[in-house]
Formats: sequence, structure tokens, C-alpha cells
Amino acid sequence: MTLMSELESNIDYHGSRTISLDPIKSFGLKISDFFKKDLDEYFRIKSSEKSGKRYEFLGVKSYQTLYRNTYQRVLSKIVGEDDIFVLDKSDKGLTDNIIATKAAESLHTVAFPFFLYDSLNSYAQGDMVWGHTASVLNLIINVYPIMLQRHKRNRFEKILEHRANRGASKCQL
Repeated sequence: MTLMSELESNIDYHGSRTISLDPIKSFGLKISDFFKKDLDEYFRIKSSEKSGKRYEFLGVKSYQTLYRNTYQRVLSKIVGEDDIFVLDKSDKGLTDNIIATKAAESLHTVAFPFFLYDSLNSYAQGDMVWGHTASVLNLIINVYPIMLQRHKRNRFEKILEHRANRGASKCQL
């Protein structure tokens, strides 16, 4: 079972009333329809993000290279596989990856305010060294991964849209 199919199998749909994502469910939280609309809006790629230039300007591709050469290598050695993040380029694989980017982004989004609070609290107490350290860690551990997930999801959605349009044009001939 690939990592992406394992992620998809961890998503349970309970009718039309509640959706539970496994990382969230493990904390005993459920997302109701009330919040689902807000989450769908949050995860929707905005028109200003569609080109991807903003993320490239902010160095997301450099961060991705750094990530692949450090954390991903260490994680691959721990798991015992050569490359644990091999991208399945089929439509289902891209859809699985879109789901995975939403789950990963959710975790970093939840962690962000805790790091922010810690850095602001440190500044308020006059501990500038830890305030700066916590701010930089928040950028590295949360902000850049959030941007990376959004950038990747945008690319996956563009590929799926292109394939759908190409398929639709073939059917019209």
C-alpha cells in the first residue's frame, strides 16, 4: 500500500453530516458541515495563487529542495524505503496527493499559532533570543510547509484540469 492510498483509506465519510480526517479524529474532534464550508473555502486555491509565481518568489522551490535533501532523506532511512514520497502521476494518484496536501497543511496550520504565541510571549518578556529563534522555527516548520502544500496542490489541480479539458476536447471530435 502506497503512502497516498494509505492516507486516502484514513478518510472516513459519515453520510453528508460529518467528515472526519484521521489526524483530527485522533484528537477527538469532528468537522461538521458548518465548518466544512469554511474549510473548503480555505483549501480552495485563490486566483492570486494560480500562477505559482508568488510562492516561487518567496523561495518555496528552494525550501522543497532543502526538504528533499534533509528531512525526506532521514525519514526514508527510518522507514527503510528509498523514496517514500514517490508521486503517482495517475488521476487517482494526483487526487490522493491533493488530499494528502490538505491533511499536511492542516497540521501545520494548527501548529502555527502555538509557535506564534511562544515567540510573541518571549518578546513580551524581553527574551529576544528565544523570540527570534521561535519566529525562525515557525517559518521553517510551519509557514514554508503550508506554502509548499498549497503550491503542490495548485500544480496537481492544474494537471487534473488540463487532463479533463484534453479529454473533453477529444470527446467532442
